[in-house]
Amino acid sequence: MKRGQEPVTDKIIEFLSKNERISQIDDTSYKKYYAGKKYQYLFEFNYSLPDRVIPMVFGIPANWDTALMDFYIKDYKEFPYIPHMGDKGLLCLCDIESVLIGKDFFGILGQLITRMESIIISGIKGENVVDFIEEFQSYWRLLPNVKTLKSFVKIETHSKIIKYSDNRKFATKDKGRTYIDYLQKQNNYTFFASDTSNEFKLYGEKINPQKNGLYIFIKSSTFIVPPDWRRSITHQYVNDLINHPSVSKKEIDKYLGKCQNHVLIIFGILQPNATITTFGVYISDISYSVDENRIIVNPSASIIPCTLYRCDREFLLDRGGINHSLEGYKLLVIGCGSIGGYLISELVKTGFSHIDIVDNDLLKEENIYRHLLGMEYVNNYKSVAISEYLTKNFTGIDIISHVDTIENLLQDETLSLEHFDIIISAVGSHNVNRWINQYVHKNQIRKPVIYLWNEVLGIGNHVAIFSTEYAGCYECLLSEDDEGIYVRPSYCKRGQLFTRRLQGCGSSFLPYSSTNSLTVVVQAVKSIIDYIEGKITDNFLISIKGDEGYMLKAGFTPSDRFYKQKEKVIMVEGKKIYNKDCECCKRMRGN
Repeated sequence: MKRGQEPVTDKIIEFLSKNERISQIDDTSYKKYYAGKKYQYLFEFNYSLPDRVIPMVFGIPANWDTALMDFYIKDYKEFPYIPHMGDKGLLCLCDIESVLIGKDFFGILGQLITRMESIIISGIKGENVVDFIEEFQSYWRLLPNVKTLKSFVKIETHSKIIKYSDNRKFATKDKGRTYIDYLQKQNNYTFFASDTSNEFKLYGEKINPQKNGLYIFIKSSTFIVPPDWRRSITHQYVNDLINHPSVSKKEIDKYLGKCQNHVLIIFGILQPNATITTFGVYISDISYSVDENRIIVNPSASIIPCTLYRCDREFLLDRGGINHSLEGYKLLVIGCGSIGGYLISELVKTGFSHIDIVDNDLLKEENIYRHLLGMEYVNNYKSVAISEYLTKNFTGIDIISHVDTIENLLQDETLSLEHFDIIISAVGSHNVNRWINQYVHKNQIRKPVIYLWNEVLGIGNHVAIFSTEYAGCYECLLSEDDEGIYVRPSYCKRGQLFTRRLQGCGSSFLPYSSTNSLTVVVQAVKSIIDYIEGKITDNFLISIKGDEGYMLKAGFTPSDRFYKQKEKVIMVEGKKIYNKDCECCKRMRGN
C-alpha cells in the first residue's frame, strides 16, 4: 500500500486473519494511543501457541513507511522473560537505522509478523538467549531506579581498584518547592569512574570527592544474561557475579577493604561469544561476610544498578572507526593557524595521541571565523590554547605546545626533528618552509616533512611530502628568473599582490576561508595515514584545484596551470619535481 493511500481497517483485519495463530481481532483505533505513543490504527488480538494464548496489541503509526509498525505483548509483566521484549511489552522487531523500508504495506506487515512470531517462539523455548547478550545494555537500562555511569575505566582482563565520584547535589527543600520536586532533584545525578583522577576534569562540572571503587573482570563459559528489568535487581544476582568461579575472592576481599561503606562496582564480563558486557552497581551501606570462600553482600545493603556508557579511549577510538596503530607515532606540527588548528584536531580524532605543536602567535578576534578556536581563547597563544582545548575534550592525548618559532627551537636545540616520526609544516609561508627544507637537508634529517598551504580566494590547495630518501624537495618547487622567485605549481598568475590589510602595517593576511583550510587538512590526514601504511614510496605534490569565481570577481587572474589542469586533484611525483640545479638536493647527494 503506497504512502497516501490509507490502510483500510477491514483489509488489515483480513490480512491478520490469514495467520492461523491470530484470532479475536478487535479494532481499537478509537483509543489513538497505546504505551504513550500515538497510532493511526490500533488492533488487539490473541496469538495462540499450543501451551498458551498471548493477548497482543498492534499499532500502525501515520508514518509507518519511516517508523514501521509496533507489536506489544499486552500482559508483559506476567510474560516469560525473553529477548527483544522492552518497555510496555514492545517487541523490538528490527533496527530501524539499518533497514531500508519499502512502500508495500502488506509486504512489510507480513515480514514483521514473521519476525514477531520468531521472537516469541524462540524466546519461550530459550533458543535466542544469545540475543540478550547483544542487547544487554538495552535491558539493563530498563531496571528500576537505574542511574547513569560514565566510565573512563579501561576494560582489562584483571580486577582492580578504580576511582569514582558523582555530581549529586545534596539539596535542601526550598520554600515553595514541592516534596516531589525536592526528591527528583536529589535523585537526578550521574556517576563517573576512571582509572585515574585526570578524566574527572573533562566534564568541567563540580563533582563530589573521589572515592575508591572496584572493577571486577569475569570470564564466563556460560552466558550471563541481564536481570529481568521488570523487577528490582536482587542481591543474589550481584552475589553470584562477585563469586563467579573466575574471580579471586581473596583479591576482591582485599580491594573491598580499601573502599568505604558506599562502593561503586563495575563488572566487565567476557561472554562465551567473545562479547564484552559492561555495567555497574552502586552499593550503599555495604556490609558483607566471607563464608566458605564466598563474599556475600548482606540483604541490608542498598543496590542501585548503573547503565555504563563507555568513555575510555579504546572504546571511543573503535566507535570512531580509528586504527589503534596510529597512537604510537610522534608528530610535530609547525603552525597553529587556520590550517594547523583544524589539522591538529583531525589528527587527534584520527587516533594520534602524541603531538608537539609550534606557534608563537596570539589568537585574535579577526582569526576566529577561519580557526578551530573561538572567542573563548582570544588573546591566548594559539599553540597553548589548542593544547588546552583538545586535552580538555579528548582523553588519553599528549599535546605539547611550544610558544616560539621553529627556527629558534631548532637552533637552540629545544626540539630535535629526529625525535618525531613525521614533521608537518602548516605555517603557510614559503619562506619558513624553505628554511625548514634547508635545515632538513643540511642536517640530513631522515624523516618525512609534509607541507600544507592554501592559495587565495579558494583557487586551490596543496599538500607536498618530501623525504631526503627520494628525489625532489620543497626548494625544487620554486624557480627564479628576471622577475624574481616564484612557486611553479601556483594556481595564481604571477605579479599580483593578494595580501590585505585591515588595520595598517602588521595586519596583512591572505584571503581564504575555513573551508579552504578544511579541504587541505582532509587531504593531508589521508596522506599521513597512507605514508604510515606504506602506500607512499616517493616524494610527491598533490594539488587540489578550486574555483576561480571569487578570484575573477576580485579582479585577479588564475595561472595557466589552473586552466590546463582538467582534473580536480592531481599528484606529481618527486622525480618530475626534481630540479638538478637545486642546492639542497645537491648537498644531500654530495654533488
